[in-house]
Amino acid sequence: MTISIVTLFLFNCSDDIQEDNTLSEELNLQEDDLSTVPLESTLDFFNSLNTTNRLSRTSGDQNNIGLEIDIASLEQVDISDTDAKLNIANATTKFDNVETQILQIEIDGTLQTVLFHHIPEDTTDSNRYSARTAGYSFTGSVFTTSLSGTVMSGFRINLGKISGSFNFRTPIYNTDPDPCWGIGCGIALDEVVISSPSNYAAVNHTTMDNRSHQWNRSSNNYSSMGTAFANYYWQKKERERQKKIKDFEKEIDDKDLKNCMKSILNSLKNINNSVGDIIAKFAGNTPGFNWEVKDGPLSGGTGQTSISYNRSTGTATSTFDSQAWKDASDLSWARTILHESIHANIVASFGNDYFQAQQTFSDFFREFQDSRNPNYNDLQHAEIVRNYVGDIANSLKEYGVAKGYNLSDEFYNDLAWGGLQETDAFKSKPINEQERILNVSAIELTGKDLNGQSKTKKGKDAGCE
Repeated sequence: MTISIVTLFLFNCSDDIQEDNTLSEELNLQEDDLSTVPLESTLDFFNSLNTTNRLSRTSGDQNNIGLEIDIASLEQVDISDTDAKLNIANATTKFDNVETQILQIEIDGTLQTVLFHHIPEDTTDSNRYSARTAGYSFTGSVFTTSLSGTVMSGFRINLGKISGSFNFRTPIYNTDPDPCWGIGCGIALDEVVISSPSNYAAVNHTTMDNRSHQWNRSSNNYSSMGTAFANYYWQKKERERQKKIKDFEKEIDDKDLKNCMKSILNSLKNINNSVGDIIAKFAGNTPGFNWEVKDGPLSGGTGQTSISYNRSTGTATSTFDSQAWKDASDLSWARTILHESIHANIVASFGNDYFQAQQTFSDFFREFQDSRNPNYNDLQHAEIVRNYVGDIANSLKEYGVAKGYNLSDEFYNDLAWGGLQETDAFKSKPINEQERILNVSAIELTGKDLNGQSKTKKGKDAGCE
């Protein structure tokens, strides 16, 4: 079932980002009587829900949102500033491009169970929310609903932080006292997800900032609590993860790297999709190794990562031949650094924990086993194609924007394919697309296209004399 996502147009949202300490004060979780629900009880509850919902779908109930809970994903997570834990499981609904979790906790002696829906501002892979792998860099809208899909609360999220709330009060229910706790009785998730002119009047946005807080938990029957818990929890975990990534980046051994390359590496450390973040993304953790980067001559190519892993120091080593490519732009070297960082991560993962790496890089390991004469470089390039090209492109774009470049997404995507021209995925592309990609890489590396004609680079000279 394909349903268009239109929340960006329904709500005129401000991007004023609420600070974490403000959110903590707003929640003031110590004032609430929060209790952990035993996992066994939640498991029985969720299994019962699945059974009931399947029967409802079979009977042709049009109001059924197609809720299906992934029982295997059920876990208990800590909540900041309280000893209580929140039970969370992944779920699916009938809505495409809407990621859903189901949350359960006891508040003031009452069992509270809500659905927690992420609707991305765009539906590209780079903006998909994944609590276990990508951290919380989500931008879009988040809605809490009842189990039947009635919207209880909503928030605007900007790069993982709450920047505003949605008020679902409608004129027909704008009475005092409000029988629906201000949540706008009858507004269903379908109305939020599917374009409807009536929503322009039904939904309005309130910026959450230090001047005017609109958080009133008692008036909405705690309907926003599940959203608040989950957002605050994942923000906290993401801060911890990012700190570990920054600690890793600080310890990168670059003493033997040319200053021109150090400058580019440092810039890559200071963006959101940083060099440390990109190599940690798919493992679901922080980089678990030391990375030595140095300048030196190579027999070919711009960069090379040794397949040898120093177990005693936990170090993977990458070499960059800046003197052989003095005309390369900063964008070309940024791409090479990101590319080699992934090689280093794969080498270190297998060197540090061979059995865990088999699971993390399962496709890579399967291809390795199936090959009679495995070529590590080719196998790693295939892994980069499968999982990292889009992330390299995103990081390059963020780097470019920080440097003041105004370049197309196509350019950054093409540049991200540099060094991957021998992969089956590249060779399966149309010839004109292959030529365009190869020309982008060649021009940024040498200032000339594939025909040897001088061309203007998009990036600046790296200055590696």
